[in-house]
Amino acid sequence: MSDSPKSVKEFFGDVWKTFLDIAGQTAASSVAGMPAVQEKIEEAKTAEAKNVLWNFFPVVAIGVILFVAIKSFK
Repeated sequence: MSDSPKSVKEFFGDVWKTFLDIAGQTAASSVAGMPAVQEKIEEAKTAEAKNVLWNFFPVVAIGVILFVAIKSFK
């Protein structure tokens, strides 16, 4: 397995992509510190928690009903 050296174009292309990734991460972390963004993140978390709750509530409710029914017949 021979590793061929990268061309100058490939090298600088990779450096540019890395720079853009780092710049994007830096911008995202600074924006995430803003109160309005934090509020939207909390709203999204709450909405997702409600979705999970409503997806699993019927399963849990049926389980509790079955458990109580089994206990009452013994």
